[in-house]
Amino acid sequence: MHGGHTQTSFPCHSSIIQIIKSAQLVFSKEPSLLELEGNFTVVGDIHGNIDDLLRIFEKRGYPPFTNYLFLGDYVDRGSHSPEVIILLFCLKILYPQNIFLIRGNHECETVTNIYGFRRDCTKRFSQRIYKKFMKCFMHLPFAAVINDSYICLHGGMSPHLESLEDLMDLDKPMISADSEIARDIVWSDPLESADGFTPSDRGTGYFFNNKKLDKFLKANNLKMMIRSHESCMDGYEKPLTNCLTIFSNTDYCGMNNNAAVAIIDQDEDSFRTEIFSPLTCDDLEMRRVIIPEWIFTEMTENSIPMKEPCVVSPQDLLDALSGPPLNLF
Repeated sequence: MHGGHTQTSFPCHSSIIQIIKSAQLVFSKEPSLLELEGNFTVVGDIHGNIDDLLRIFEKRGYPPFTNYLFLGDYVDRGSHSPEVIILLFCLKILYPQNIFLIRGNHECETVTNIYGFRRDCTKRFSQRIYKKFMKCFMHLPFAAVINDSYICLHGGMSPHLESLEDLMDLDKPMISADSEIARDIVWSDPLESADGFTPSDRGTGYFFNNKKLDKFLKANNLKMMIRSHESCMDGYEKPLTNCLTIFSNTDYCGMNNNAAVAIIDQDEDSFRTEIFSPLTCDDLEMRRVIIPEWIFTEMTENSIPMKEPCVVSPQDLLDALSGPPLNLF
């Protein structure tokens, strides 16, 4: 929680289960490789930072007015993973052609069991809800191509990945460890000094260099790879000539880093980055972390009843009653 005046609201448990089921149905109909066209805002790791996610939506616009592609790692590490993933699932249900989510290395049971999401779910909700999230994650696509130019995925290359067809052929639902390509593309990192493909010091995935990436891009008539998976002090960096890393979570693990998104312009066939600075302590004190109320209204109108939001704990309720007026952003 950010300070004593932060209120976190959720739909009730039965509504959360319905949200997960509805989102899973949408994801299950999507291919492993998304082929997207149009102007897009591409978002990197969020890791439970609802403040930054809401700031991105405030600045760039909510779907359906802005198209989004998220590159995975929605949960873990941050303080508000449930808020992040519930909000994204609601938007996906409401606007399935305007917001797309692909899979990161944290969208699996092995990693969420270690880095916080399982704890958050079982503490606030139940083990049953956690398991339903894990099942839903298995239906997420693995990669996307935007405007036949930009290959977007979470981590990077695999020595077993040669063509876009290899990505199309990935089975869903899947535990990522079931496929070498799926495992590598969510864990690998670019490194110019790598000797081709070099086993990653993460313990899984690979480091890959410019030569290996350019070979793949040329073979598939692509211009650039956009990925996330690594924090950046400036919010973005270009570790290789045709590779852009974006990271969309400020102050990650206390680093006081910027966040960034990539904005793809279809008409110009170009991209630019937009930077978000870390929030100050005063900014954080003034913000309440909630799912925007209009989402509840939209979901109810789309036949998913959203009961009155439940305050997480009695202490949160006391804080809310004694705090400043509610800020819905």
